[in-house]
Amino acid sequence: MSLFRRGPGKAEALRAIEAARGVVEILKLSPARIGAAEPLLAEAEEQLRRGANARAVELAGKAERIATVLETDHRAVAETLDRLAKHVDRMKELGIPSEQEEKALAEVRARAKATRDLEGVSVPDYAGAVAIATEALGRAEANVAVSESSADALFAAELALEGASETEGAPAEVLEEARALLAKARHEAQQGQYELAATDAAVSEKIALGLVDQRRRALEILESVERLFVGLRTAGVVVASVRRSLDIGKTLLEKGKASAAIEVFNEAAREAVSLGTRYRDVLNAMSAATAAIDALKAEGLSLEEAELALGRAKVAIKKGNYALASACCDDVHLAAANQRRFRDGLRTLIDETRARLTSLRDSRAAYVNDAYEMVQKAEREFANGEYEATNEDLRIATLLLGSAANGKARAGPEPP
Repeated sequence: MSLFRRGPGKAEALRAIEAARGVVEILKLSPARIGAAEPLLAEAEEQLRRGANARAVELAGKAERIATVLETDHRAVAETLDRLAKHVDRMKELGIPSEQEEKALAEVRARAKATRDLEGVSVPDYAGAVAIATEALGRAEANVAVSESSADALFAAELALEGASETEGAPAEVLEEARALLAKARHEAQQGQYELAATDAAVSEKIALGLVDQRRRALEILESVERLFVGLRTAGVVVASVRRSLDIGKTLLEKGKASAAIEVFNEAAREAVSLGTRYRDVLNAMSAATAAIDALKAEGLSLEEAELALGRAKVAIKKGNYALASACCDDVHLAAANQRRFRDGLRTLIDETRARLTSLRDSRAAYVNDAYEMVQKAEREFANGEYEATNEDLRIATLLLGSAANGKARAGPEPP
C-alpha cells in the first residue's frame, strides 16, 4: 500500500463539477448576481480535460461557495432594505426626521452594485450593503420605538389628566402642574426630544393618576368607616367623636385635599375601633357588676350602695363616658366587698359581745339580762340575714353592757 494519499480521480472531479453546476443553476434563479461563479466552473472543466483533477475539484468547490455566499448576502440585503424602507415610512408618519435613513437606502443600493474581493474573485458587494442597511435599520428602529413610546406616554397622560379634571374637588394648582408638564412634553416631542417628552408625560400622568387614586382611596376609607359608624351606633355606642371626624374629612375632600382627608378618615377609623373595644369592655364590666349584685341579693346583703353604683354606670355609658362607667362598675364590686366585710364584722361582734356577757354573768350587774336579750335577738336577726337590725341590736347591747359594767347589781334572773 502506498504511504501517500492518492488525489481525486476523474470521476470524482466530474461529480464535483456537476454538483457545483447544479447549485449554481438553482441559485441563478434568484435575483442575486452570481455570474462570478461561471468562469470558475469553466476553468474547472478545463482543468478536468487537462487531467488536473485536484485543481478541478478545488475550483468547483470555490464556485459553489461563492454562489451560495452571494445568494445569502443578496437575500439579507433585500430583507433588510424592505424593513428599513418600512421604518422610513413609519418615521415620516410620526414626523421623525428621516434624511439620514433615506440616504442610507441610496447607499445600500449603490453598495450592492459595487464589487469586493471574495477568495480572489470580484463579486457584488452585498455584504457591505447588508452592513450599511443593518446599521441604518438599527437607528430607524430605535427612533421609531422611542417616538412611539413618547406618543404612548403622551396619550396615557392625556387620559389620566382628563380623568383627574373630572374628579370632584381636584385641586386646581395640582391640575395646572400636570397640564404644564403635558404641554412641555408635547413641545419636546415636536422637537424630536422623545425621551424627555416621555419622561415629562410620565410625570404628568403620575400626578393626574395620583389625584384620582387619592380620592378613590379616600372614598373607600370613608365608606368603610361609615359602615363601622353605623354598626357602633346601632349597638348603642356613643359615636359623636367619630361623626365629627367624618364631617371634617368630607369637608377636606370637597376642597380637594384628599391626602389630609385620608389622614382624618384613618383617625376616625382608629377612634371607632377604640370606642368599640371600650364599649365591649364596659358591657362586660356591667355584666360582672350585675352578677355581683345578684350574688349580694342571694346572700341577703344590702344592695343599696351597689345598685346606686350600677345606676351611675348606666348613666355614664349612655353619655359615652366609658371610663366613668367602668369606674362605677368597680364601685359595685367595692360595695359588695364592703357588705361582706360588714357581715363578717357583725359575726365577730356577736361573738365578742357574748364573751363580754359571759364575763359579767356573776356580777349581777344592772342591765345584763337586757343586754343578753338584745344579743339573742341580734343572733336571730343575723341568721335571717337582717344585718342592719343585727347591727342596731348589737349597738344597744354594747351600750347596756357598758352601763352594767359601771352600775350596781340588781335583783333579777341571771342570763342563761
